[in-house]
Amino acid sequence: MIGFEDPDNPASELSTNAGGGDCDRAEGSDLKASVYREIDAAFASLAQARTGALRVGDDAFFNIGWGQIVALAVRHASSL
Repeated sequence: MIGFEDPDNPASELSTNAGGGDCDRAEGSDLKASVYREIDAAFASLAQARTGALRVGDDAFFNIGWGQIVALAVRHASSL
């Protein structure tokens, strides 16, 4: 599982046990995005890594861009 965080908002950081479950992530494997084009680039790297799960941090930027995140997740999931 990879975490998706906004580097401009420390409150969006994901703990390894946030959301009620353990998360087997390598340290430093979280993706950072604070502008829309960084979301596209992050999803390209997710596809290359064949990531099976994505957890998104609690941040207003992601709340506004949820449609883009969902569309990219669907598109990249179909290529896994």
